[in-house]
Amino acid sequence: MGDQDSLSSEDEGSASEASSSDTENDTSPPPTSNDRAALRKMMAESQKTIISNLSKAAKSDIAKGRAIKHQRTTFDALLNTRIRLQKALIATNALKLPSSSSTQPPDPTIQAAEQAALNLWSTLDALRQSLHPASPPSKPPSLP
Repeated sequence: MGDQDSLSSEDEGSASEASSSDTENDTSPPPTSNDRAALRKMMAESQKTIISNLSKAAKSDIAKGRAIKHQRTTFDALLNTRIRLQKALIATNALKLPSSSSTQPPDPTIQAAEQAALNLWSTLDALRQSLHPASPPSKPPSLP
């Protein structure tokens, strides 16, 4: 029975050492106001970075939207010109081949085709001027 008493006392001693080491690790000093201020400063800096990145992304999206709007306007103008050009081409193809004698008065169909060609020329010239103005061109928005 003496051996059992010595074993149990050794177990109790080692158990008390383990519990004392656990309490030493769990007891850390409470955070000081300097630590809290540093944490707040770090959080504020990270928030500023996040806000800055979101702002840059929003500005980039705005620039892309403007470029797309400009592109669509140009496409619509080109499509409108193509439709007008196609109408003039169809009218030209409908004309009769001229005869060898030029003493006949001009045909009203020919005069209408000439007028349509002049109108088309004016439209193309106006489109060219709107795409490339005479003044120094403004720099288009750059896409990232």
